[in-house]
Amino acid sequence: MAECTVLPGLFGICIQGLLFVIVCGVLVFKKTREPERSWRDWGLDSSKQIMGSGWIHILNLFCSTKLDAILPQGDQCEWYWIQIMVDTTLGVLVEYAVLSLLLRLLEGIIENGHYFDEVEGKLQFSFKKYTEQMVLWLFVVTVMKFGMVFLMYAAATPLEAVAGYVLKPFMDNARSKLVVVMILTPMCMNAVQFWIVDNFLKAHKDYDHLAEDSALS
Repeated sequence: MAECTVLPGLFGICIQGLLFVIVCGVLVFKKTREPERSWRDWGLDSSKQIMGSGWIHILNLFCSTKLDAILPQGDQCEWYWIQIMVDTTLGVLVEYAVLSLLLRLLEGIIENGHYFDEVEGKLQFSFKKYTEQMVLWLFVVTVMKFGMVFLMYAAATPLEAVAGYVLKPFMDNARSKLVVVMILTPMCMNAVQFWIVDNFLKAHKDYDHLAEDSALS
């Protein structure tokens, strides 16, 4: 059985670069399906997802190596695969619940998807609002990540058994296994995740139209 690691030099860097392109492509495709949202607001919404995904990706790499070192079963690629599957299913529900709770607690302070102040009938970008939302979202994904890592540690044996079964055809080829773990699986699972998460990160349509009208005036 070939040992698979998530940071295998230049090949791993190229794979992670391709994954970033795929992530951006999913978000662009979703925008083309929503003509009512301005490209400006879409870019601000998407930047939160990209930053959050980048932060989770770093945490996943770190946690994969640590789980591989601490737990007797599995390797780094298997733990990375497990993290992707857990993050994009149960993790999305946790993100929605935590974000909804925080927005209720911060009602009147933070309005998700709103990045502009109205000044003399026009909307002006508010760096303060954008920064608050970015920090809030990074906090949400961090809470989710620690929760999922605790779950993986507690249920390590059954989760690793599932990963081993799914990845069994690729066990003898570390590169093939790495492609499945870091390209094919994220490409499918993150596409669904980004689509769903974008729906609760963006603002209501009435605000989108107001922002677009201001940009055109």
